[in-house]
Amino acid sequence: MWGFFYMFICNNMLYHNGNLIKHNKLDLAELYWSENNEPIRGNDDFWSDYEFAKKRLYEFIETYKNYQVVWYEVVEGTDYRFTNPNIYKFFIDYYKKTNKKIIFKTNSLNTNYDDNVIYYPCFGFMGSVKSYRINPRKFTKKILFLNRVERWHRTQLYYEFKNKNLLKYMDYSINAEDSSLIPFKSIEVDEVETKNIMDILPNYFTTFLSLITETHFNNGDEQDNVLFFTEKLEKVIAVGHPFIIVSIPGYIKTLKKIGFKTFDKWWDESYDDIENESKRLDYIIDIVDFICKKDISELEKMYIEMIPILKHNQKLTKYIGNLSTEWVDYTLDDIVMKVKNEFL
Repeated sequence: MWGFFYMFICNNMLYHNGNLIKHNKLDLAELYWSENNEPIRGNDDFWSDYEFAKKRLYEFIETYKNYQVVWYEVVEGTDYRFTNPNIYKFFIDYYKKTNKKIIFKTNSLNTNYDDNVIYYPCFGFMGSVKSYRINPRKFTKKILFLNRVERWHRTQLYYEFKNKNLLKYMDYSINAEDSSLIPFKSIEVDEVETKNIMDILPNYFTTFLSLITETHFNNGDEQDNVLFFTEKLEKVIAVGHPFIIVSIPGYIKTLKKIGFKTFDKWWDESYDDIENESKRLDYIIDIVDFICKKDISELEKMYIEMIPILKHNQKLTKYIGNLSTEWVDYTLDDIVMKVKNEFL
């Protein structure tokens, strides 16, 4: 039955590519709409007529009525109430109609939904990158500062570092997926495509640390106030890179809650508590300036001191990855307890 690459139903309106049934659950996020051959998640055309979309989905679900309905967004961290309000409205309407709750999952770790759905966070990238040997290293630059997609906090940091003459201490990219933007710089040959975001560049092994500019930064913006761990964190842990995080408040605190170790022995991580975006950014810039002013030899010695922490984090990502949180339903507290009882 699932051998067909495309299965058209509902008068050729909805189809899927064979990934629809997962662990005896019906994943609506795997559905495509034949009108424009795109996934229904984030498909503005499909959801522009909400009553039409709801009717088609009800018809579809009815043909698979023996399955638990789920919606798994296992890569992105997002708050559907703001980014996909019609989809979230459908979750609510489905519960009102059937008295059955859709199991909903994204990479967001700080989003609290109401009782109309059953929400579980996941760690879509954890354990996805091969671990590299962590030994003493020699550095040619101090900081790796990679920025593929244009976001204001990344551009702001770039100009601050440029004005402070700090870019000379960095291997960096800015707006690397789009050479039409200003500024633009890629440390690869051409524009960086999405398919290449998991690549491990040699620069990870010749720089002291990564300045990770995560997707979300504006905690004052409800749509942007989402905490999730992206491939950027997974990659630096896999290669054994210390890190500074540019994200919303509580990122470092959440890492520690789960069981990861960070670097407050070597620099002040209280920026993680700063609510004001400008002040948080200024604090991070000061830490970068502090590191850039150190000699390479001092950073190489510091790195050796960090190796036990780097190895711990590397092993923990593999443990969490093996929990298969994409498909197994854990609350964040479940993960914390499993790490405490089984790993630490």
